[in-house]
Amino acid sequence: MGYVGQHSRGIATRTLEELLQEDDREHLQRIAERLRQLSGSFDPEQHLIQVSFDDSHRLISVAVDGGENLISPEAREIATGFIRVSAASPDFKKLPDPLEFPIKGFRLFSEDNEEFAQRVKAEVDELFSREIFKCFAETTGIGPEDLGTHYRKGVPSLVRILRDVAEWAYLVYLAQRYEEFNVLLVKDGRLAQVGVEDSFRKKLLKFFETHGTLLVGVVKANKLMGEKLAVRIVLKWLDPYDVPIAIRVPDELMRYVYTTSRQWDPEREGSLVLGRRHLLRFRKKEFEPLESAIAFDVPEYLAQDKKALSQVIATLWGHRSALYGGSLGSIVEAHERASVGDSAVSRLEWELWNWVEREVFRDG
Repeated sequence: MGYVGQHSRGIATRTLEELLQEDDREHLQRIAERLRQLSGSFDPEQHLIQVSFDDSHRLISVAVDGGENLISPEAREIATGFIRVSAASPDFKKLPDPLEFPIKGFRLFSEDNEEFAQRVKAEVDELFSREIFKCFAETTGIGPEDLGTHYRKGVPSLVRILRDVAEWAYLVYLAQRYEEFNVLLVKDGRLAQVGVEDSFRKKLLKFFETHGTLLVGVVKANKLMGEKLAVRIVLKWLDPYDVPIAIRVPDELMRYVYTTSRQWDPEREGSLVLGRRHLLRFRKKEFEPLESAIAFDVPEYLAQDKKALSQVIATLWGHRSALYGGSLGSIVEAHERASVGDSAVSRLEWELWNWVEREVFRDG
């Protein structure tokens, strides 16, 4: 970036011919060959999904906020986090109240690492004694021991892990409460959980599979749809078909885009994900994640059940919203209800800093 008022002089190289050295074409051809191989990895019989789009179910979307909105994260002595999980649905007028709680760093602070870890463990144990977390533990078998130890590294790590655990606890609660309605639960974000023991993911997935829960994770931003050439390949696959159209993303393309299979393959031991990546194209226009198509993760037990998978996709299609560019309006609404980034947080931070100034620095 130049200084204000400074103009760029441009570069001496003006054409591709001037840019390329003698062996550069070989590297470009190598890349082209690999992309052609990827383009040929799509098999309609294997990856194209047959959907009955009139088989739409009721839907509840769930979102969580708070992991990135710490009060004073740069001051570990007083860093405080707020977590809120909320739901939205066009099909149910009355939904459970949001789940909300703070993580008060000043209650956990200690200069001694071992004492800090003990205080954090006690905080998590207390959280799991509360109603919704207690229900979560009893129905899934997941306890504090399944969280691992990463959350003990500091308040930011603790808030991030508990943020995700709270969202899963809320989803499990909804799965039980609305089981008789065979409702589709839509998680805002991919079906994945990092920073915990593998037992956490296995127990969680077992619960949803045992209950036959219709569960999907709708991904707003992801590496697959952020790589321009990968998107171009997907466009080539989708263009010959009328909309709506749904596909399972071929493993070959996922393997190419992601650096490790733990990030995309739910069958790999130690995998971080609970579902396989699919795409649903709403209409034919420029391929943008939240306008003409959405990426979503589906658990393997649903991905292998053609009828259930059809119901999931038909429900997503049936709840598309023109107001949100063809995406799901209930996800946006759930996220707005969960948001903790408002003026009250700023005021709390201001009051906390005023307390520090008054109690610590009032004498200069």
